[in-house]
Amino acid sequence: MIGRLAPLPVVAIHSTRDEFVSAEEVKRVMERASPPKQLWFVEASNHRFIDNTAELNRKLLQAMAWMKEQR
Repeated sequence: MIGRLAPLPVVAIHSTRDEFVSAEEVKRVMERASPPKQLWFVEASNHRFIDNTAELNRKLLQAMAWMKEQR
């Protein structure tokens, strides 16, 4: 399904220690996405980025700017 989103840009922001979805799984999903796409990791202790929400917020702003550039 993710492969059908093109030409819409796709960004995944993933916690390095997500307890629900492994890094390998998110990489597999993103491999199926067609460009334009980005996969970014944030050093955080859980799925909710509880100890690094500041970096998550920065990445979200970057993601929105990048998606806008892809128009």
